[in-house]
Amino acid sequence: MSTQKTIKQVVFFKLKPDTSSKIDSMISNLRSLVSLPPILHLTAGHIHPNRSSSCNFTHLLHSRYRTKEDLAAYSSHPSHLDAVNTSVLPICDDIMAVDWIADLHSPIVT
Repeated sequence: MSTQKTIKQVVFFKLKPDTSSKIDSMISNLRSLVSLPPILHLTAGHIHPNRSSSCNFTHLLHSRYRTKEDLAAYSSHPSHLDAVNTSVLPICDDIMAVDWIADLHSPIVT
């Protein structure tokens, strides 16, 4: 059985106080990036922490790419940069991104 690999990324966002009126716009702008060519999967939303979590992040973006180069192309794409600069950075206190190579035991659906 061959193993397929993919690049996954999770970006965590800690929003500034009193920015609730701008959250829907941020999430909508992030979700609209799913149409960019290198993206296999992208979703964004509110984190629902469990009782044992001391996580200070409130929202996340999860995305998947075929290669590291595809992730780099997404990261430097003008639409991505515009969404980050206009919708994300103005309302975030902290951002943390985690990238990893994941082994998939089933094919990627595109």
